Amino acid sequence: MKKLIVGIVLVSLYSLVYAKEIDISKSKGLDQEVIIELYPKPTARDVEKSLTIKAEFAIEIDEKSIQKNNIKLKNLDKKKKKPIIKGDIILTDSKSLSFTPHKALESGFYEVEIKSLKAIKSEKKKKIKEIKYRFEVPEVHLTIDDVLSDINSSKSIEPNVLADTLKAYYAQFDADVNVAITLKLTPVFILLNENYITYKSIILDMYTDKNNHKLLRLPMLEFISDHMDDKESLDALIKVFNDKKDDSLILGKTAKTLIKSGIDISKEVSKRYPTSNSTLKTYYAKILAYFNPKEAREMIEKDMDSEMEGNKKIRLIRAFADTGIDDDYVMSKLEDMLYNTLPKSHFHPVEQDIISVGIVMHIARSNRDDRFYRLIDIASNGSFYRYTRSTALDELYYRLPKNITVDKSAIKVRLQQLSQDILSSPNDFKDERYQKLLNDEVLQIISILEGV
Repeated sequence: MKKLIVGIVLVSLYSLVYAKEIDISKSKGLDQEVIIELYPKPTARDVEKSLTIKAEFAIEIDEKSIQKNNIKLKNLDKKKKKPIIKGDIILTDSKSLSFTPHKALESGFYEVEIKSLKAIKSEKKKKIKEIKYRFEVPEVHLTIDDVLSDINSSKSIEPNVLADTLKAYYAQFDADVNVAITLKLTPVFILLNENYITYKSIILDMYTDKNNHKLLRLPMLEFISDHMDDKESLDALIKVFNDKKDDSLILGKTAKTLIKSGIDISKEVSKRYPTSNSTLKTYYAKILAYFNPKEAREMIEKDMDSEMEGNKKIRLIRAFADTGIDDDYVMSKLEDMLYNTLPKSHFHPVEQDIISVGIVMHIARSNRDDRFYRLIDIASNGSFYRYTRSTALDELYYRLPKNITVDKSAIKVRLQQLSQDILSSPNDFKDERYQKLLNDEVLQIISILEGV
């Protein structure tokens, strides 16, 4: 405890000494009659981090005298290796000059230097001498509750203050954040998305900075994906995608966003795929299945077969199906997994059912007429779990009436037989309610077919 108190005292003393070293009142050339207004004002202590320095004069400025060093902004922190702040100088009108830093300023003390300006020929006797003055950008700390309160009250929030608050809020959590915690920030995310241009700089920064919590970076990616016509936003995506050492989830979703935006990264993805981890492969596989289905099928199948985690296996199965759902080999492989591989796998019955449901849906979305008979076979198989069989019937219900080429009378006969089998096979069901539910679904499909 004593060490903590001593530490706090030392930090406080350092701050006081540092503050004393910086004489904010130090200035030069402020008494010139040609000066109309300066912003920020000399000795100002409440300057925002995002600002534009402005200087207005009583005389017209010679446009030819404008150079990149007419206004120089310097961070007075002695620890800064590069104290000069880069930015853009613009002659806003004949008597006004502005300087906008490329990035928001950090908290601290700054010095403005304005020099080498000349008046137009008609006013050349009037001189603009060198101007120097200082101001302070204070450190502003808000809690996430402060931010939510300000949003609720329709108060404006300085972008960098908002970014600092979000970073600090997420930094206290582990890799996995409770959904309730993320839901709490919904008003903040709405604010950022609806005011993308205003907050673009911090959105891009929070997304591209690998030090930020990945669950803070992901919503920023979502906002960026809605503004892919903006060059800075697109450049940020490409920057992250090119960093192969970034987080796998971020890289995968970034790749997905680039593809959706029409950026073909399939060649680079092909190079990366073999050495990528299992998370990245689930994203890259889908991209390859779309761009290079035949070439990608074999390696996607290999990873699909060996994947031991349920969610990842589901994604790889989807990618494999995308390589050619109407292809005989793909259909045969999916059915083999459904009937043979999964029942013998290590997956928990619930996981087996979930994975099987996905396979059934892939079989149903093919354009093969025989898919309807395959779905009936699945619904008829008593060894499958309830949701797998129900899904097969759901797919029949939604897809069968719309199909105009299949022999519906033959399918109707198969369904009538299925109804009889369900009612005569009580051992296939753990309770009568499920048995009745499944049979009712079959009867409903038959009823629709009779009305077609």
